[in-house]
Amino acid sequence: MLTLKGFTIISSIVILIILGAASNDPRFYLLSLFPFLYLVIALVTFMDDQPKIKVTREIQEEIFSEGTQIDVELKVMNEGSKRLERLILEDLLPDDSKIIKGTNKIVTSLEPFEIKCFRYSILIKKVGKYFVGPINLVVFNRFGISKDNLIFDNKQEIKISPQVQLLRKISFLPKHLKFWPGEIVAKKMGIGNEFYGVIEQEESTDIKRINWKAIARTGKIMKNAYHKEVGTEFVIIVDFRSINNIENINFNLLELEIKTTLLVAYRLLKDRFRIGILIIGDKLYRLSPSFGKKQFSKILSVALDAKSGNNLDIRLLRYYIPLIFPINMHLIVITPAIDDASILSIIDLVRQGYQLTVIIPSVLNLLNFGSTQYDDVIRNYLKIERKTLISKLAKYCYVVDWNVNIPIDIELERNMEIWKRYRRAY
Repeated sequence: MLTLKGFTIISSIVILIILGAASNDPRFYLLSLFPFLYLVIALVTFMDDQPKIKVTREIQEEIFSEGTQIDVELKVMNEGSKRLERLILEDLLPDDSKIIKGTNKIVTSLEPFEIKCFRYSILIKKVGKYFVGPINLVVFNRFGISKDNLIFDNKQEIKISPQVQLLRKISFLPKHLKFWPGEIVAKKMGIGNEFYGVIEQEESTDIKRINWKAIARTGKIMKNAYHKEVGTEFVIIVDFRSINNIENINFNLLELEIKTTLLVAYRLLKDRFRIGILIIGDKLYRLSPSFGKKQFSKILSVALDAKSGNNLDIRLLRYYIPLIFPINMHLIVITPAIDDASILSIIDLVRQGYQLTVIIPSVLNLLNFGSTQYDDVIRNYLKIERKTLISKLAKYCYVVDWNVNIPIDIELERNMEIWKRYRRAY
């Protein structure tokens, strides 16, 4: 491909030949001879000197926390036997990224078999999945007449996860308990930390639990008994449809749903519960329940891979959930519940026998209705509509009316107390 310099030389040759033909003056032909010879030598040299270049990119990790600096290293190697006078390398970056150190566009030269390393750092503030690359490389002929455009299609995926801090202990009062150890205090005796009572000692019981005061009082060997602590299974269902894509300059509802999902999953996994996930977006993203750090890594990967969409009808959950999850699962639904379909699907699941906890983020304080005279009227109407919705759902399941300006663990604790009083009233 010709450069501006090459195009200028060819244009000057053509102009000189036209002037010579028009004026019948041979001096114009002689003047065109010198740029013509220069052009021929440059092109022939370039044809015999095709660039042989290898470019690699290295990013240490695949998943980064939001706000974390991402260090990128590029290595360029001249695998040919001739010097490359000038080359321009550009590593394409996602739109939401910001370069904070170095540069992703480099101008350099390479000696035969020379390797050069370049480093730069970027910052991506939004949670999601992104791609770095491809790498565009422009190699100029030593005379500057022509150039080669090379594309190294080595895209590299990086994922930005929210900062997952450990929430305070959260409880959902599940009805169905499992046999494995957990953080739920059962009414039965077993392995745990909460005091149950004093009973007579058995031969095989740990001597550390002997109650010496009770022995002195009764004359029998007595021990301290504790409540059994057991676990259960949760499945977090995320309403990730495009209809919920409410955002402003500093806020995105879908991103908030993903953050909340990861926070709750991280806390429950820390409390030794089995956690699964189901995301309703452009398709269904499903992960079966399991324990531990590996399960959180899988949940994180699925959550960041999810894309919003409206291809699925959320009302089909009433048929899909019973096919893959047993009735003794505790379902945690995260949805703004802004349409009737989401409300009806929740009620249908409760009627089928599932225990549900519904977390409904409130975004009314974050919405901008404009500076119209009806701003307060619209806002008050939406508040009344929201209260009606929550009252309707509260008849069927535990509903968390979450003001997003308050941390989710504080809202869960406050709403849990309200729910306990509500259940006692009925």
